[in-house]
Amino acid sequence: MLQVHTCVSVHCDYCGDALGGPLVQAHYRTEKAALDAAAAQRWRTGPGRRLLCSACAPVLTCEAQGHDFS
Repeated sequence: MLQVHTCVSVHCDYCGDALGGPLVQAHYRTEKAALDAAAAQRWRTGPGRRLLCSACAPVLTCEAQGHDFS
């Protein structure tokens, strides 16, 4: 039997990585559930409501404040 399911996944607006990891993309029933899961994994909302993964968020925040993130 085939069934169609609608789900939500989260991707970093900077690097494109998916919440859950490169091999296993996480899927959620609602946008709220997806955003809650992203927040729990230290993802951040950037300018223009862009979603930034936990690796990109600190780098972009640092650059925006004029620091050299190393």
